[in-house]
Amino acid sequence: MKEELFALEKASVSCENRPVLTEINMHIYKRSILGIICDNIIEYEAFTAFFSGNCAITSGRMRFLRKSLHPKKMKPLFLSYFCIINNRSNLIASLSIAENICIFFTKDNFLHSNRYITIVKDLLKYFRLKLDITKRVSSLTTFEWIVVELLKAYAENKKIIVLVNLSDSLLAPELAEIHRLINQMRQDGRTFIVMDFIGANMFQWTDEVLVIKNGTSIASFHPSLLENPQFYNYMLSGNREQSDPHPAHPPLAYGEELPLEDYDPFVVFHKVSTATLKQLSFSLEKGELLKIICLDNRSFDSFKDLILGRSSVISGKITFNNEPVRFRSLEHNLKKGIHWCPESPYKNMLFPNMTVRDNLMLELSHKSKNIWLKPGVSDNIDQFISEHIGLEYAGKKIYLVPPSIRQKIAYSKLYLYAPKLVVCERPFSEVDLHLREATISMLSQLQTRGISIIILTITPSDQNLVDGETIYLKNGQMVSEEDMYQYLYRRL
Repeated sequence: MKEELFALEKASVSCENRPVLTEINMHIYKRSILGIICDNIIEYEAFTAFFSGNCAITSGRMRFLRKSLHPKKMKPLFLSYFCIINNRSNLIASLSIAENICIFFTKDNFLHSNRYITIVKDLLKYFRLKLDITKRVSSLTTFEWIVVELLKAYAENKKIIVLVNLSDSLLAPELAEIHRLINQMRQDGRTFIVMDFIGANMFQWTDEVLVIKNGTSIASFHPSLLENPQFYNYMLSGNREQSDPHPAHPPLAYGEELPLEDYDPFVVFHKVSTATLKQLSFSLEKGELLKIICLDNRSFDSFKDLILGRSSVISGKITFNNEPVRFRSLEHNLKKGIHWCPESPYKNMLFPNMTVRDNLMLELSHKSKNIWLKPGVSDNIDQFISEHIGLEYAGKKIYLVPPSIRQKIAYSKLYLYAPKLVVCERPFSEVDLHLREATISMLSQLQTRGISIIILTITPSDQNLVDGETIYLKNGQMVSEEDMYQYLYRRL
C-alpha cells in the first residue's frame, strides 16, 4: 500500500506576492519518484522556489506525513526535509568533499575532518561508489558533484530530494549510475522528484509524471505518455510565440539610417594557446555554427576568459577576414564584430523596465550614434518586431513579456546588430521547452543573416540540438570524439 509523504490539494502558490501556480493537486508517496513537467520556465522556477520554502501557499491544503500543515510552518519543513540538486553545484568550494557531506548533519560547531573521512568512506562502501575524496571540490566533474550532493542529502536524512535539470549534464552511463544510487536510497526510504525537459531520460525512472500547463496541474500520467508526439505538440500549444509563421527570415532592409556593414566574417583560430588552452585550432565560414564541448570546467572557464579578455594569447593567432584580432573588453569586442551572448539571455541581456522597442534600439545605439534622434528608425524597428516577434509587444516593458518571447527579443538584438561572430554560453541550459524551441529558431535566423556562431557548453548532449561541427576540450586541449567517450566512461 502506498504511504503518502507529502500532498497539495487545490493549492495556489505565490512568489514575491505574485500568483504563479493555481489549483495544484500533487501526491508524493514514500520511496517513489515523481516527475514534474511544466509549460514554461516561470512554473519550473516557482516549483523550485516552493520546494526551497521561498513561496507561500495562499489557498488550498497541504499535508506532510498525512497531517495538515499550516503555511507558516512550511519553510522550516522544506529546509529540514527537502533538498534541491540542480545543474549548478551547491557545494562549498573552501571545504573538502568529506566536510561538505558531513558538516551540517553532525550538528557540531567544530570541524572533525578525520571523523568525516571515516563517515564518507563508509557511505561510499555502502553505495558501492568510487570517488577520490582527496580531490578539491572545484576539480569535481558534474557527475562527481551530483554524487556528492546526493550523499550529502542522504547523510542529512532529507526525505524528498528534488532533481532539477540534470539529464543534459550527464551521459548515459553516468545517468545509469545515478539511477542505481537513487534506487538504493529509495530502499532506505528516500523519495525523489524529477523536474526536467520533456525528452529527458530521467523521466523513464519515474512512477508517474505530473503535468503542469498554464499554471495549473492537468493530471498525472504514466511516463510512457511522454513518448507520444501528440503530447509534445500539446505542451507547445496555446502559446502565440510557438506558432511563428516566420521561422527564418532573410536580412531585412531598414533604410539608410541603419546600413549593414560590408564584412566577411571568416573566423580562424590558429594554434591558439593561453595559460590553460593549448594549440586550439578551428575556422568558421560565414553563417557557420561550431559547438565547443568542454569536458571540464577549467576548459570552459578558460575559453570564456579568452573571449571576455580576461586572459591573453601566449602563442598562435586569431584572425577575422585575415586581420589579426585581440579580445579585450566586451565594448572593444563589439567594435571588432564579436558579441558575447551570456547564459539565459532572456534574463541577462534585457532591461526589464524598458520596452521591447527601446531594448532593441539601445543595442543599435552602440553601432549608430544618435539613433534615437533619427527619423523613421522607430518605425523600422516596429516593422521588425511585427514580423519577427509580434507588434503587440513593441510598447510593452520586458518584465511583462513571456520568457520565450523575451528569449526571441534577446537574440533579435544580435540579429539587428549583425556582428561577425556570436559566442553563446550554454544556450540550452534551461528546462523550458518553449525557450529551447525559441533558441533553436533564433540561432537558425542568425546563421541565415550570415553570422558565425560558437556554442560554448559543458553539456555533451547539446551537440544534438543544432547542426554544425563539434570540437571537444579536455584540460585545455582538443581531443577526438573517441577520446572524449573513453574519458567520460572512465569517470565511472
